[in-house]
Amino acid sequence: MLDVTLSVAAQRLRGLRVLIVEDRWHIAKTLEALLEQVGMVIVGAAASASDAERLAHEFAPKVAIVDIKLRDGMEYGLIDHLHDLGIRMIVVHRVRHSFYAAWKSCRDSAEAFRGRGAFGRSRTRVLLM
Repeated sequence: MLDVTLSVAAQRLRGLRVLIVEDRWHIAKTLEALLEQVGMVIVGAAASASDAERLAHEFAPKVAIVDIKLRDGMEYGLIDHLHDLGIRMIVVHRVRHSFYAAWKSCRDSAEAFRGRGAFGRSRTRVLLM
């Protein structure tokens, strides 16, 4: 039963155009390989907000997987811009600390997301890792 459910889900993902926004190349490449295995089409991988915006305009992805914290800082403006383009998003925020520091980082991120345009709307999901 589980195999059938996964197979149906994979069929729905086949051909879905995805933009990856991640400044760590090994994570971006791993994500790309995993998504391509289920038939998704990677329109590009960007390590900066400016590259992500260019790729989004050029290739019109349906979904973007975005690391909210790139080398230049927190990319809330990018999230808002992609949302305005109608792109669904999975926003990733990595936390590498003790449990308390991770909890505080999650709380601070949630507070920063509150009141921002794209967050809290149906097209955006946040994944804290």
